[in-house]
Amino acid sequence: MGLHTLDVMQTLIAGPFAQSVIVISGIAVLLTFALAGDSELARRFTKAVIGTGVALIAVQLLNYLAP
Repeated sequence: MGLHTLDVMQTLIAGPFAQSVIVISGIAVLLTFALAGDSELARRFTKAVIGTGVALIAVQLLNYLAP
């Protein structure tokens, strides 16, 4: 029973929840660039969004490869 709960949580966190967080973060980056210009904060936000996206792709790839 405990493993099923962890599988459901992993599917939720690595699936729609993570994708929506990345999209919202991307929108925040675009707004930061539009309002603040090319600032250090905007660069850090961009790095965070790209890093999160790469991490999500890696997790989805590992989930696909490992049965």
